[in-house]
Amino acid sequence: KTYINMLKHIKVKNFLSFKNLTEIFFESSNYWWKKDNVFDIISSWKKTTLEKSMIIYWANASWKSNVLRTIVVIRSFALRKNFAFSPFLLDNLSRNNPSFFEVSFFVDNKEFKYNFELLRWNVISENLYELQKWTEINLFTRNKQEISFWGSFISFKWQLEDKVKEWVSFLWVLDQFNWKLNNKPILHFFNNLNSLWSNFDWIQTVDLLKLNENEENKKFILEFLKCADIDICDIKIEETIWEIIDFNLEKKDVKFSQWKSLKIEFWHKVKWSKELVYFPLPNESQWTQKLFWILWMVIITIMEEWVLFFDEIENNLH
Repeated sequence: KTYINMLKHIKVKNFLSFKNLTEIFFESSNYWWKKDNVFDIISSWKKTTLEKSMIIYWANASWKSNVLRTIVVIRSFALRKNFAFSPFLLDNLSRNNPSFFEVSFFVDNKEFKYNFELLRWNVISENLYELQKWTEINLFTRNKQEISFWGSFISFKWQLEDKVKEWVSFLWVLDQFNWKLNNKPILHFFNNLNSLWSNFDWIQTVDLLKLNENEENKKFILEFLKCADIDICDIKIEETIWEIIDFNLEKKDVKFSQWKSLKIEFWHKVKWSKELVYFPLPNESQWTQKLFWILWMVIITIMEEWVLFFDEIENNLH
């Protein structure tokens, strides 16, 4: 099943440049003058108007990129992935206090709020709520290693308490043991909360082979590139598998492994001719290369109802 994921707000305190509680809301104000960039989501008890897209701009060396780092911590903690973590360091008191993170979001038409505190990689608190009319239902509360459940799940407590380590999110533990929070697909939201960085390794951000497998996807990309006034007639993507042989003469042992690489070419039409010229991707402009690398992630975000944060999107996009 495809779930609709929407982000309502994030909150952060005592993390990198955020000493005090900082809140970023994606709900819309002044609805009338930006009606083309908002949409409504109807939950079980109210209507919420959210932004389709938002740009944050401020001075250099301020806090903009740390918004994305906050998103990375929230997502990575929920899914038990590696991430960089540091409290606010320019204050002796803050260094020894926990860092606080919170995200409010919708999965389909249900609204949830998730927050946690970390201190030196140990979990100080962790809470998950479902927001309903006039109330917040506390699905679970964690105070270090003490965990309290929503009533109907109290029977799971004895099965899970000994599996929750000091540095691991309880959400992740629940997912590992198939406890689905009464069929609430919470982790689906975190799996589809994505970030792209201005200096990331482009080739790792997108499954380009899907363009070859699905002709409609490839057609979609080409139409978009044409709208951007890029004279590209086709894209050719080839995967090459290299067989690597490793000899160990001392042990008289031979190991075989594989290394994959992608060859990407843009096809351009010669003027006044039907001839096509093949350009390897590095021969294209920096603008064209960046647009191509980010394009599939942007499109899949729109098509699959994901959430995408992008750092310095304007670089090389004139």
